[in-house]
Amino acid sequence: MLPFSIFDPVRPLTAAIASEMGEVEIGSIHYSALFVSGLSLLTISFILTLTSKRLSRRWSK
Repeated sequence: MLPFSIFDPVRPLTAAIASEMGEVEIGSIHYSALFVSGLSLLTISFILTLTSKRLSRRWSK
């Protein structure tokens, strides 16, 4: 569900994963979607960490 206004209530993706993981049926599409969203968060975090390390090495030289 997409918010239509900036004042609509939203939930961070990590909170959605944590709150829904206990109630979802194992092996369902919802279960797989939660894991894919967690994997995407991990990938983004890894890329940002690598980028920041490379930039900090360049600036320290």
